Amino acid sequence: PVTLAYSGSAPDIGAFEYDSGYVYTPPACTPSWSCGSWTTCASSYQTRTCTDSNSCGTTTNKPATTQPCTSTPPPASTYTLSVSGANGTISKSPSQATYASGTSVTLTAIPNSGYEFSRWSGGITGSTNPITVTMSSDKSVIATFIASTNPPLATPPTTPPLTPATPLTPAETAGNVATNCSGIAFVRALVLGSTGQDVKCLQTILNTSAATQVALSAGGSPGKETTYFGQKTLTAVRKYQAVQGFVPANVVGVKTRAALNKYLGVTPPATPPASQTPAKTPTPPATPKPVKTITAPTPAPAPAITPNNQRAMVQTLDNILKALQGGK
Repeated sequence: PVTLAYSGSAPDIGAFEYDSGYVYTPPACTPSWSCGSWTTCASSYQTRTCTDSNSCGTTTNKPATTQPCTSTPPPASTYTLSVSGANGTISKSPSQATYASGTSVTLTAIPNSGYEFSRWSGGITGSTNPITVTMSSDKSVIATFIASTNPPLATPPTTPPLTPATPLTPAETAGNVATNCSGIAFVRALVLGSTGQDVKCLQTILNTSAATQVALSAGGSPGKETTYFGQKTLTAVRKYQAVQGFVPANVVGVKTRAALNKYLGVTPPATPPASQTPAKTPTPPATPKPVKTITAPTPAPAPAITPNNQRAMVQTLDNILKALQGGK
């Protein structure tokens, strides 16, 4: 309230007139607040500015100028990784068009034939292979390959697998036996190196069973039997002997020949036909003659030298010298 003191007179100027001593109470001031935008969240808080357009000089009903908030991380940056290299290739794991910041990428340099990896350049350096790159920016990596000082090993030629001969039908097997064993009877011992039609018949009989087959293909196989008794034939003979219950041997002996002739249903002649070359029988080594031992006689011991026979010996020698001198 304001106390006014006044005396005298005043012209009427349209002003309010108060009696002396009047107590004036001004009207109440009501603030009118307006606020700006909130700032970006920092340290979990936001702020703003609020202004009273009536300038009441009070904070009555003033809006809040700070508030808690949750910070939102900025979006992750993505980067590209390009690789190149002449005379080789580079693999990326993982292989992607772009990578998030902090991603680890493994690079492996793979040289072409005749070259070897030398070093990295560009976004990374060194010669470690493989190498790991951590993405923090766009990178361009170059792999350098040089001509190899060690020429590549020649690839050994591959041996084609042995193709088994097409098994003969029972009718074909019987026909082979009838053709190759016509007029054959086993009458001689067959060993390595033997030749003749009986060898071809032997191979034909062995080829009638997979357990005793001479060969899977080429010479000695079913339908391609030969007249030569080789190592494959011997191996098949030993299998045949085992099947027959015989002790496997390195010769087609008496028991084996008897089993083969029984299979053919023939009785062997007393002597082998001229067309069959008998196997060579090894000649036993000659028995050395006993050596007569001659024992040399033991020489008689020399007589002991005494003074008497010593003088006689000296005299004898003296006489011999005189005789020799006189003969000159």
